[in-house]
Amino acid sequence: MSYLYEKYDYSLFEARFKDYNKEDNFSYQGLRALYEFLIDIAESTGEPIEVDVIALCCEFAEDTAENVLSYYNACEDIDDLQTHTWTIELDNGNILYEVF
Repeated sequence: MSYLYEKYDYSLFEARFKDYNKEDNFSYQGLRALYEFLIDIAESTGEPIEVDVIALCCEFAEDTAENVLSYYNACEDIDDLQTHTWTIELDNGNILYEVF
């Protein structure tokens, strides 16, 4: 199967989430962190990444640290959580993390 990849700047990335009515799935800080994470991966691997909004909304989530730790009660704290999945602490007090 062939894919056509677009070069994304943040505005286009954000617009794709609006196209799918998923603009409220992440805060501004969370969506920006997700964008930067994907750009870093694409640049470090040299491979383009398909922006599949629905898949990204299933693979990544944003919530408070307290809630995230309650979902994964095997993790005692954020450091422990980071040994299991990718996380980033956001300026708004939330955590963006890869669901596992």
